[in-house]
Amino acid sequence: MLVDMTDVILECSVCITVTRYEAPTVEYGRVSSQTDCCQFQLSASVTPLPSKERELLPEGIKAKGAKLVISPEQLYTVRTEDNIPADEFDYQGVTYLIHSASDWYDLGRFYAYVAVRKDR
Repeated sequence: MLVDMTDVILECSVCITVTRYEAPTVEYGRVSSQTDCCQFQLSASVTPLPSKERELLPEGIKAKGAKLVISPEQLYTVRTEDNIPADEFDYQGVTYLIHSASDWYDLGRFYAYVAVRKDR
C-alpha cells in the first residue's frame, strides 16, 4: 500500500543547498581536477541521527557527527565506478556528505539518508 509521505516531510523541512559533482578530469592516469556539476536547493527534514542507528556507524564516522536526512528528492552517495564523490550539503554552517541511503520511494515517496560531517 503506497502512502505519500511528501506533505508530512515537507511540513517539518528546511531548505538545504546541495552540491553535486561530476566525474573528475584524469590526465596521465592521475586526477587533475574535481569540478562540481551543479548546486541546487531542496527541502529536507534534517535531524540528529537516532542513537540506535548511530551505534551502527564506524567509530571514525560517529566522532564526526551524523544527521538523518529525509527528502522526496534523490541524493547520491559515492559512485565509485565513476570516481564521483558523494553529494554534499550545508546545514547550520556545517558541510555534510551523504554516507548512506535508504530508498522508501515505492512505499512512501521519500528517501532517508545518513549524512556525516565533512572532514575539517
